[in-house]
Amino acid sequence: MFYHNENDSENKFFSEKFTLIYIELNKFAARNKMPEFSDELQKWLYVMKNVSNMGEPEVSLQEGVFRKFFESCKYSKLDVMEKEDYRKSVLDYEDVQDAVSYAQERGMAEGVERGRLEGLREGREEGICEGRREGRQEKQMEIARTMLDCKFDISTIAKLTGLSEKEILVL
Repeated sequence: MFYHNENDSENKFFSEKFTLIYIELNKFAARNKMPEFSDELQKWLYVMKNVSNMGEPEVSLQEGVFRKFFESCKYSKLDVMEKEDYRKSVLDYEDVQDAVSYAQERGMAEGVERGRLEGLREGREEGICEGRREGRQEKQMEIARTMLDCKFDISTIAKLTGLSEKEILVL
C-alpha cells in the first residue's frame, strides 16, 4: 500500500499488511430509501451515511454484523438507568444460559455414568450366564468321558448327558 497525501507529490510505502481507505460519505450517492447493493462495502457506506435518519433497519440489514451494529446504536441511545437495566438483564440472561449449560453437562455426565454402570451390570450378568453354560457343558463332557470309560453305549450317554452322539464320538 502507498500512503498518499494530496499536498505531497511523492507516494511513500506505508505497509503491506495495513490498508487505509478514505471515504467521504457526503459524496456517496445512496438515497434515503435503501437500494439493492451488490456488496457489503456499499451497505456499510449507506448505513454510515444514513444511520442518524434511519428508524428500524431494512430487512437486508437485520442480519449478522449489521444486526449487532444496530443493537449497539440502540444501546447508545439509552439513558444511564436504561443502560444499567439492560446490563442487568444481559447478566441475568447469561446466568440463565450458564445454569442451563451446566445442567446439560451434568446431565450428560450422569447419563454416561449411569449407562456405563448399566453396561457393566449387563456385561457381568451375561458373563455369569455364559460361564454357567460353559461349566455345564464341561461337566456334561466330563460325565460323558467317565461313562465312555465305564463302557456305556453312546446312545445311553447321549440320553443322560444331553450331548449329541457326534460330540461324544469326538471325546
